[in-house]
Parts: sequence; C-alpha cells; structure tokens
Amino acid sequence: MAESQQIILRDVSKRFGDRLVLDQISLTIGAGETAAFIGPSGGGKSTMLRCINGLVPFDAGDITVGPHLLRPRTPPSSSAHVRRLLGMIFQDFQLFPHLTVMENVMEAPLHVLKISRPAAAEKAWALLSRVGMSERADAYP
Repeated sequence: MAESQQIILRDVSKRFGDRLVLDQISLTIGAGETAAFIGPSGGGKSTMLRCINGLVPFDAGDITVGPHLLRPRTPPSSSAHVRRLLGMIFQDFQLFPHLTVMENVMEAPLHVLKISRPAAAEKAWALLSRVGMSERADAYP
C-alpha cells in the first residue's frame, strides 16, 4: 500500500454553530481501498467528505490526503491540490444541463487536471462503459 496515497483523518471535528456534526473522527483509507460511509440523514457523512475534499473548513484535527495536509480552517481556495487527487459526486450532483453526459464527465479532467481533450474523452468513455452508461454518452441530463 502506497502510504503517500492514503487518506488519514485524525480527531477531526466540525461544528455548525452549536451543533457538533463531526466529533473527533479518526480513520485511515489506504491506497486502492473503497470506503462506504453509512448513517442517518444529518449524521455528518457529506460534511466529512466535504472536509476531506477541502470544500468545508473543519474546527479541529487534521486531514492528510496523499502528500497534502489540511489543518483546521484551511481556506477552501487553498485546497485545490487535494481535489486533484479525489473525486466526489454530490448528492445533488448538478450536472451542466447544456452539456452531454460525455461532456459532463470530461469537465473535471479537462479543467482541473488539464489533460488533453482526446485523453479526457478516452477516460470518460471508459468510465461510462464501466458503469453501463456508454449508450447515454450523447444524451443531455
């Protein structure tokens, strides 16, 4: 297991006002592992993922994503390097309605990873095929 590709949370806590959403969460997800976060609505699953992605600042603990370390109240704007290593599909995923399925899948690799359009198309096609959606590549959301 490549230690540099791990995701490690150490005592991560997050509050929204008086509400404690994450209470000293610690976990390690190894390189190549798949993790599922299961719990009730409002239990903090999405908040934890947003903290890992650097989209929401947290209040205590630290998060390591590959070689990058996030500390409490790290501004979301300074976490772009973390988002290059992670993919996240939001519950309300907000596809671009003016783009096809294929174009939506290509969007992040093109603009975040700066890969070429042919390489992004090849990767998008492989991903759509993998989940049985290649026949919908030219459809709009």
